[in-house]
Amino acid sequence: MVHSEQTTDVLIVGAGPTGLMAANELLHGGVDFTIIEKREAPSIYSKALGIQPRSLEALDRLGLAETFIKQSFLLPGAKFHLEKAGTVTVELSQLDSRFPYLCTLPQSETERILEEHLNHHEVTVQRQWELNQLSQTEDGVTATVNHAEGTTQIKARYVLACDGSHSPVRKALGISFLGKKDNISFALGDVSIEGLEHGYLNAFLTERGIAAFFPFKEGHFRVITIDFSKMDQSHHKELPLEELQNQIDHLLPGRFRLSKPRWLARFGTDHRQIPSYRTGSTFFLGDAAHIHNPIGGQGMNLGLQDASNLAWKLALVLSHQAPPSLLDTYHTERYPVAQQIIKTTTQALKTMTIKPPWTLFRNWLGIGALSTPIVQKKFINNLSNLSISYRSAPHIATQTDHSLAFTALQAGDRIPHIHFLDRDYQEIRLHSLLQQHRFLALLYTEVADQSTLSDANAWAQAIREQFGDLITPFLVARAGNPTNYDNQLPTLFDLKNEAANKIGMRERHLIVIRPDGHLVFHQSTFDIPSSTHKLSTFIQLKKI
Repeated sequence: MVHSEQTTDVLIVGAGPTGLMAANELLHGGVDFTIIEKREAPSIYSKALGIQPRSLEALDRLGLAETFIKQSFLLPGAKFHLEKAGTVTVELSQLDSRFPYLCTLPQSETERILEEHLNHHEVTVQRQWELNQLSQTEDGVTATVNHAEGTTQIKARYVLACDGSHSPVRKALGISFLGKKDNISFALGDVSIEGLEHGYLNAFLTERGIAAFFPFKEGHFRVITIDFSKMDQSHHKELPLEELQNQIDHLLPGRFRLSKPRWLARFGTDHRQIPSYRTGSTFFLGDAAHIHNPIGGQGMNLGLQDASNLAWKLALVLSHQAPPSLLDTYHTERYPVAQQIIKTTTQALKTMTIKPPWTLFRNWLGIGALSTPIVQKKFINNLSNLSISYRSAPHIATQTDHSLAFTALQAGDRIPHIHFLDRDYQEIRLHSLLQQHRFLALLYTEVADQSTLSDANAWAQAIREQFGDLITPFLVARAGNPTNYDNQLPTLFDLKNEAANKIGMRERHLIVIRPDGHLVFHQSTFDIPSSTHKLSTFIQLKKI
């Protein structure tokens, strides 16, 4: 047996989707890390299936969105069949995103793509490495890991616990996982189906229970059922195809025939959340921090977005461009997001499992609500995670500019899908700029005249002197030709007026965008002292 030692800046425990996403984000940020996984190989099961538009935006910033889309089945929307009330179709094309659809892709494929991207950059997941002990000091974390060759002691500045709902890291640190069981029995199958169109998600709510069908590639469907007559079944009991077919026949008599099973399982769900996402130098992400039922396909997506939120902050702290206190904002921003989703999915499960005689009332109410355009738009924005904002976080609420219009985006809000033209009049996406730059500043003008350009360039120079190249400024112009003047700023042309219509920018407005696509602030002037104060308040950036 061999004992060895390693040092690294970040130790990632767990190489499921959340851990692999964290690794790719840290790779993008230039952070030294080690990722370990107790499994010998990636998962062979489909497990989590849906990738929401907001997660695709995060993958887009890593240059991976197209790879995922090419491997996925793209769902344009959902059809809700409410027994004795009718059917309503919800279209995702209304979403203001480059990705107005739901990607369905087996978790095994998600893990494969993320791991292959790491391998392409000569990063290897240390497989069959299992955490044995974990201790924290003021200087960081020491982890003892068992593997086939012996043991390795890893000293890290920080640990990311991405090790699932039964998190060994969480248990090693004695952290409570607060919540309770939902006491609902689900059946699941990845199968072929005769009699159902392979296009939309289809969900059937009946007096006898629920059946939902998610199409994915190669003509297969994910079937999930809640059969009220099977609530006493053990979750550990094997699920034969015949029993799943019997449940479908009970819920939807004579409608669909199942065949060619790839995966069959029973499961139950809990809703739980840890009290704090940070304990010393250890951070909890994904299922290690929060779990809930599968309604809405939120679970894996929350984990991917946890990683997107935390990784850029670690990169700044480890490069000595921000103090360690910045890392506390991971909890203050992400905890309320999962808290709200747990609340929403728990209530949705209660509503969907209402039993007679109240099912008809629920179905009529559901048809009426989802048929209303304003309700449907809010529903899909929440479902897609595009409505997630950090406005209410204490460190962000102080950045609000009350002089802006009520509809304008404020600090903490997500940047929408926007196209500009560059100086060569080639189309460029705002989100794509975040692939190349960390923080972006957009200085807006209706007409690029000499006075405005002079003030914009003075702002950029002052920011550069204090913060180096951390923030990349762009002039956004509706009209004019900045090349006619002494302009040092790269210029974007907003000929579609999207900065005004989607962000609420007006003459001499200014926004600064974080690496994860949320606003640091939006202010109504090019005022230099105000901007430097807001940046320092938010992130306490040090002079380079």
